[in-house]
Amino acid sequence: MPIFRDAVHRGAEVLDIVSPGWEREVELASLDMRSCFRCVLGQIFGSYDGGMSVLAQKSGKSVDPLQFGFTAMDDDDYNDLTREWRQAIALKRGPDIP
Repeated sequence: MPIFRDAVHRGAEVLDIVSPGWEREVELASLDMRSCFRCVLGQIFGSYDGGMSVLAQKSGKSVDPLQFGFTAMDDDDYNDLTREWRQAIALKRGPDIP
């Protein structure tokens, strides 16, 4: 959904800095932004909380999970947020990486 596009873009940018190549670590089929372990941060860093901690430490600043597309305000928004992350990751990987 377009409402998450900018936030996901910001999240991808901070991940590029903190964990280059992160997009290859995410299994798109199991990606679920509602889950603390199958979300983007969970798949890269082991858990959502662990990921937020690493991002704060390595980026040297506080990372607002809403502003960076790592969480949603409403439970109903997680499917759209997951869909936006899948699209962003697929685009970042390019056509050669499924």
